[in-house]
Amino acid sequence: MNNKYVVLKADIVGSRNFSEGERNSALTNLNINAKKINGKFSQFISADFDISGGDSILGVVKDLSSTYKIILELERLMYPIRLRFGIGYGNINFYESSNTCLLYTSPSPRDLSTSRMPSSA
Repeated sequence: MNNKYVVLKADIVGSRNFSEGERNSALTNLNINAKKINGKFSQFISADFDISGGDSILGVVKDLSSTYKIILELERLMYPIRLRFGIGYGNINFYESSNTCLLYTSPSPRDLSTSRMPSSA
């Protein structure tokens, strides 16, 4: 399957400055809220949100308007913890038997090739 999708990454702002307890609590909340997003927005999600790179989550969304709704909901769920979002748009190749993202293409001029793995890979 090869279509255009939105790759959304949400990162906890300033987590390196958190105490160990604060960081563990924030990561637990992020993981719990990623599962809530997966359930609430399942019809708009192509690859479930999951922990990526330690203090962030990554998921694949079917369209930009749904992405905006997911961002607003994540901000609400995680308050007062602040999140930083990264959005990529392009073609994605999925594994045949799962909803796991294998690869997405990035049109960014900083990329030397047309395909690259997400930064958390």
